[in-house]
Amino acid sequence: MLSYRFFRVRRATRDALHSVRRRVSPRMAFGLAATLVLVVAAVALSRAFGVSCSDGTPCVTLGELRDGADLPEALRIYDRDGGLMAEVAGPARRALAPDEIPELLAATFVAVEDRRFWEHEGVDARGILRAAVTNLRHGEIEEGASTIPMQLVRTLWSESLREVGPWRRKVIEARTAPRLIDELGHDRVLTLYLNAIYLGNSIYGVERAAEYYFGAPASELTIGQMATLVGMTRSPEYYEPRRHPERAQAVRDVVLGRMVDAGLIDDVDAETARSGDLGVVPLDSVHAPSGERSHLTAAVTRELRRVAPELASRPGLALHTTIDARIQAEAEEALLAQLA
Repeated sequence: MLSYRFFRVRRATRDALHSVRRRVSPRMAFGLAATLVLVVAAVALSRAFGVSCSDGTPCVTLGELRDGADLPEALRIYDRDGGLMAEVAGPARRALAPDEIPELLAATFVAVEDRRFWEHEGVDARGILRAAVTNLRHGEIEEGASTIPMQLVRTLWSESLREVGPWRRKVIEARTAPRLIDELGHDRVLTLYLNAIYLGNSIYGVERAAEYYFGAPASELTIGQMATLVGMTRSPEYYEPRRHPERAQAVRDVVLGRMVDAGLIDDVDAETARSGDLGVVPLDSVHAPSGERSHLTAAVTRELRRVAPELASRPGLALHTTIDARIQAEAEEALLAQLA
């Protein structure tokens, strides 16, 4: 069976190359064809590669996910009025339960990132061939072939994968993705993906991104805002809507077209969304994640470990304090002025 599948994909690749051979140089065609064959062979034959959690890195293993573990989240520290003061010791994310994720948002991610998600088992051979033909026709990389499970592997174990080369990394992604589907199922994988995906500015997951960019939970996003988030997926910094609104608007409009093609919205909905602005809120109206550990956050986390060590490493713990954020800020400014 392995040999049959391998040569069938190779034969399909050869036919695709012949159909577009006049549009690209022979060298480029050969390179892309060889790439496809090597990827398929590596996925079929590899047994030695895997992913793991590096020491000291917020991470969760496949076994822990299978047992229902949550994704790593930052410890959130709130002031006496419920205002978010800091996020420390983990990724800035808000994990949502499956029934809390808007169906339209989830369906849009699938339509744009992996339209055969519900049909394949982690790696989409047809998608690989489709991407190859598209890229050959354009003479450059126009379409990727990473499925949602493959992207999830890349996100969950980014530290582990950073230590290997790009080819080996692709092999690991392609080999691990079917295991995710097999052990967790499509629904859980999609939920994890939407909670784990990186969306720029140290933000992970659709809920935290919705709060950071639009000042609202994911459940309250407009069609246009959903399209903007989905469009950012491939290159979050490039399409960052505050710094690059024209780019963000352009990719939003492309996603709206995909939503119409997939039957998720109609032309009227799409045109209404295109005519509106991005709906991004000012940065000073939201809490931006920071990797800095002030004396205050260090003292709070130290006290937490002393009085409740069993809670200190719990993902997404919300810690409410009696601190008055305004008075604290004034005290820190006065201290800095004395030290200057």
